[in-house]
This record gives sequence, structure tokens and C-alpha cells, in this order.
Amino acid sequence: MLINPQRPGDVTGPVRRAADEAQDVLVVYFSGHGQRDPRLRGLYLQVGDTDPDDLPATAIDVQHIRSLILESRARYRILILDCCYSGAALPLMGDGDNESDLQEADGWPSCRPVTPTSTPTRSTSRAGSRSSPGR
Repeated sequence: MLINPQRPGDVTGPVRRAADEAQDVLVVYFSGHGQRDPRLRGLYLQVGDTDPDDLPATAIDVQHIRSLILESRARYRILILDCCYSGAALPLMGDGDNESDLQEADGWPSCRPVTPTSTPTRSTSRAGSRSSPGR
């Protein structure tokens, strides 16, 4: 758990280590401020020293977090974004597969963010499971 990280590396370093070590489930949960950069169409996660006028240099690009998660050997990779504009991460997720950005060969998400959003989204669960992965 990280409390009040000040620089992007204060977050990306521990996420990288967790991704390297995870074998079964990797959960990355971010609760804080999110900001979109309209020029770059990116979503940035703000830390203590973030300069809103220079997001690429002082905040965490969600694309970078995505790449760290996708490099993990973990069987299940979950990103939970509890921040403004979190829904902007939805089109960024997946493994880059041209057939379906959100599906693995077995039909289950390779990397799916969970975001608080007012737009209803489809919920899926495996037969016989006790919980539903994502909303």
C-alpha cells in the first residue's frame, strides 16, 4: 500500500515489482486524482508533485500502468481506478490482440479495468462462480 506518493516513480516502481512477482492474481488499485490531457488524449493519475500544466512529465500515464500489468505473468490482472475520468481507461485496456482487445483465447479478459462510471456496462461471470469479475 502506498500512501500519498509524491512522484510517478513512487507508484510505478512498486507496481513493476508487484507485476514481476505476481503469478496468480495481480490487483492494482489507484484512488486519487485523474486528469485527461486533451492534447494527447491520455489519462493521467496525479501524485503529490503533479503539475497540471505538465502532466506527461509529472503524472502517471495510464498507458504505462497498462504496460506494466500486461508484462506480468499473473493469470488474472485487475486494474481498479477510483478517480475522475477513470472511464477514459476502458478503450486503453486489453492485450493489443486485433481480434478483440478485451478477450483472451479462453474468452476471459486479459486486463480489464474496474471503474466507477455512470454508464451501465456488461457484467460477466463464469458458470458456478461466486462473484462477478467487474462491472
